[in-house]
Amino acid sequence: DYEDLTRSMAVNIFLLCMSFGTACSMFTTAFSLLDYYYAQMLRSIDDNMSNREEGEDSEAMRRNLHMDAISLMRSLDHWRGYARNSMWISMVCLICGAGAHIVINEKLGPVVYTALSALAVCI
Repeated sequence: DYEDLTRSMAVNIFLLCMSFGTACSMFTTAFSLLDYYYAQMLRSIDDNMSNREEGEDSEAMRRNLHMDAISLMRSLDHWRGYARNSMWISMVCLICGAGAHIVINEKLGPVVYTALSALAVCI
């Protein structure tokens, strides 16, 4: 029957979209947290080095640290782009999963359809 086929497809789309959207969201969250953590760790090391010693050697060490940190942070730029794109993919997948959920649960239709329409207009 057509309704059973539609419901079955909606269940599969719901599961795929929610799973993939959650995985993309987890990648974005993990990368952002680690990026922030390592940036703060480098800042803490720099603060400790500036307070510990004064002299030409310590300034040279700090300059080397800064150069290494800048090159490291720049090497992660493409991963930041992946994390940003992953966030958008996650949002699209979660919206598609919500749409599939409307097909599965017909009682939610009018309320969620209005909310998703308003969200789509805002995006």
